[in-house]
Amino acid sequence: FLQSLGVFGPAASVMFRYVFLFVVFGSFLEMSGATQFIMRFAERVFGSRPGGPAKVAVLSSGLLGSLSGSAVANAVTTGAFTIPMMRSNGFRRHVAAAVEAAAASGGALVPPVMGAGAYMMLEIVEPQVTFLQIVQAALLPAILFYLSIFLIVHFYSRRIGTPERDGEPPPVRRFDALVFVAGLSTLVLLLLLRFSPFRAVTGALIVILVLAVLRPEIDLPRRLRHLALGCFGLVALVHQVVWAELPADPSFRQVFESWLSSGIVAMFGLMAFGLVHRVFRPHVLGALTRAARNGIPLVAASACVGVVIGIVQQTGIAADFSAAIKGVVATNLFLALLGIMVTSLVLGMGVPSVVCYLLMATLMGSLLSELGVIPLAAHLFIFYFGMMSMVTPPVALAAYAASSLAQAPVMPTALAAFRFALVGFTLPFMFIYRPALLMMDESGASLFASGAAGLPPLVLALGAAIVGIVALASGIGGYLRSELTLPLRVLMLVAAALRLVPDLGGGSRGLVVNGVGALLFAALLVLNRPDRGEAGEPASRGT
Repeated sequence: FLQSLGVFGPAASVMFRYVFLFVVFGSFLEMSGATQFIMRFAERVFGSRPGGPAKVAVLSSGLLGSLSGSAVANAVTTGAFTIPMMRSNGFRRHVAAAVEAAAASGGALVPPVMGAGAYMMLEIVEPQVTFLQIVQAALLPAILFYLSIFLIVHFYSRRIGTPERDGEPPPVRRFDALVFVAGLSTLVLLLLLRFSPFRAVTGALIVILVLAVLRPEIDLPRRLRHLALGCFGLVALVHQVVWAELPADPSFRQVFESWLSSGIVAMFGLMAFGLVHRVFRPHVLGALTRAARNGIPLVAASACVGVVIGIVQQTGIAADFSAAIKGVVATNLFLALLGIMVTSLVLGMGVPSVVCYLLMATLMGSLLSELGVIPLAAHLFIFYFGMMSMVTPPVALAAYAASSLAQAPVMPTALAAFRFALVGFTLPFMFIYRPALLMMDESGASLFASGAAGLPPLVLALGAAIVGIVALASGIGGYLRSELTLPLRVLMLVAAALRLVPDLGGGSRGLVVNGVGALLFAALLVLNRPDRGEAGEPASRGT
């Protein structure tokens, strides 16, 4: 307790400086109508198409999960809407729950928020990286992950013949869209301008609270809205005049930071108004309560992990552990990655994913760097498997949460969720061996720094990944141009493995393996002729 290591060590510091801030941000964004906007937007885009409800679940879980960072909370929040929709569209109970669990588990992988993962990496990765570098590196893997789940859902829906939904989808409220876009844009813009996460989050919260006062769904009299906003501006102005200290010739950044500090003071006044007024109170109090409920387990777990990290650092276990593993794997990077994957999955079954990342990054981050892995890629590898533990049987906490909503058996749900999220177990290996997927070259520099020369490796890596993902989704979903027989599904999975497997041995071996996979996929595409007059008829309903 009395040292900088232990309960109040680096784990708790990161939790309070980064993670809890974004828990609060996500709670207030939900309070302001972001959840309704995301659900309605997704339903308007995909709701009337084959398998529309499942596609709504994929899109909405990805967007909401990026804000909350918790796969379980994400599954419960969106699953309450999407699972009944999928059930009414012909999905079996455990399949509907599995789609929701798989989509929810990847939300924290989606930039720019990444469930506060990006901001932990700002603190932990050595040498230090910028927020833009993290977002750039995480973008393509996140897109590929959700592309895979989306295609599996699409092929599965075509195979079982889900009907298209009739009726007009619910309208998207423009004000809810404004709050979501304005809040998220403010956060990203301030981070790109190199403001601290605290100032970026509080700046975004100011925007959200000011817009929340104007939200039509909150039944405040117009005069009271004007009074609240007028008091907000007055408090900020008084604070700026009385307490702000600026140099004689301030820069624009200094002036902006000064007014932002005044805005923070006024924001707390606006929160106090929300807690006092009977109409606004349930919204503000609900957001604060939700933030506390979501944040307390993370803080408690980080305190326990802080003790572990303190023991590890004071006793030298981390160095000994890394040396022992390095002695076993020698120069075999694949074995080291496999060991870290298993450890992250097992650890992630018992602690929150962000806490799992903190502990594993402390123990194993330096080992991967010593084996020649780009530091940011190594941290993303650990982060991915911390999230994938949410759909890894036998625990699979996200599957447990979703199965309770669907009233489905747990183990079939967990196994189906594992299959739906299977690409999440291959992508980390792919971007370690093919850093072009992170938009980096072999040295860790941006591919765009070398101009057009960085384009060919990006196209090759992305092409291999997309073809492999289509083959994987087709094999799991059981459909391509028409329903696939069991032998064709097995061959499709083989083609996917050949396309997705990284080049472990160096040289041209990887190109040959990928080429064989592409030829096999092309042959299966030709053999699988499209249905003639059978589209939309229910076929096998298994997974």
